[in-house]
Amino acid sequence: MNDWTPNHGGNNQFKKKEHFGFDKDTSSITFRILPQPKGLKFGSPKYNNTPFNDTWHKYHSVIFGFKNMEGKHRIFESPLVRNNKTKMTDVPCAASDRINELRAKLEEARVTGNGAIQPKLNSLVGLKGVYSINNNQHMNVMLLDGTIGELKLKHKAFLQLKVEIDKLRAGSDKEVGFDPLSFNNGRFFTMTRNTLGRDTTFNVVVYKEQVEVPGHGKMDKTLVHVITPEILARLEKEGYDLNNIHLKVTSEECAQIVAESDLMSGKSPACNRIFDDKWKVEREARKANYEAAEALEQQEPEPDEPTVSTVIVTDVASRVSSVVTSPNAATAVPVNVVQPVVEQVKAAVVENINDLPDDEWFKQLGVK
Repeated sequence: MNDWTPNHGGNNQFKKKEHFGFDKDTSSITFRILPQPKGLKFGSPKYNNTPFNDTWHKYHSVIFGFKNMEGKHRIFESPLVRNNKTKMTDVPCAASDRINELRAKLEEARVTGNGAIQPKLNSLVGLKGVYSINNNQHMNVMLLDGTIGELKLKHKAFLQLKVEIDKLRAGSDKEVGFDPLSFNNGRFFTMTRNTLGRDTTFNVVVYKEQVEVPGHGKMDKTLVHVITPEILARLEKEGYDLNNIHLKVTSEECAQIVAESDLMSGKSPACNRIFDDKWKVEREARKANYEAAEALEQQEPEPDEPTVSTVIVTDVASRVSSVVTSPNAATAVPVNVVQPVVEQVKAAVVENINDLPDDEWFKQLGVK
């Protein structure tokens, strides 16, 4: 996952990409859903000829808890693939299996009242445990202040958003249906989280702004939003490729990470090998390519100074006159010195005269 993009409009070289979601301090979010970036230079012929992806959201199951040997987290997407028809696992995920196994043992300990092992299991997969699986729907959005970034929603919250979108698309007896995700007739949504005990619900409505209406005071008005070329240009820099938000590993690599890890800390030398060492090689390769390009640029020879014999002369008379009467020349120039120079100039004209336009060609020959 690349969280950093060039920031050509500011003083800093890089600008951090934004993430949005419901953390403990967030109870409401107002956003407008954007398309996926194309991953191309905005305005280029290829960009203009490439259609936008119809998929505006993407589900990801992400593994938390595993670290490199220095203790730095290495968050990655689960390689797990299940067949929805057969309910069978096509591609296994050792990390998911370990976390689910620990969760099952913790639940069993709670039911049986086994207080001896509960604290240790809680420290691993409890509320603030080492390991967790984060399942979210992801989408590119814009906030009311114009900030662009990635919004992640739990399944329950996403379902409420989808219900509201489908309702607007279907329309009603009082209103014709429309697409609130369209480029020219989009809508902002306000999603609010309500928590009562351990039960959490989400409410989604179309955002309305308050406007002053003469004779009526302040009234609510639906904010209609248009995705401009400026927004699309920013989307290419600030938006996310929803297919590549998190680091990806193969099922075999995931098995190595789990097998080599320390259970209590999550540290695994496989994380260094699979992630860190690979990044170092890629970084060194980029550095080498940059230095090679820079060295090549410095080695390019400067153009040679033009000589009399290679100059394309446009006015023979003036060039010959300047050679003979130049104020920097000696007072008395021997004819045997001047004559070869004149002949060189004439030869240069003859050599390059065929490259001139017809009117200039005749002029050089003395034909007016």
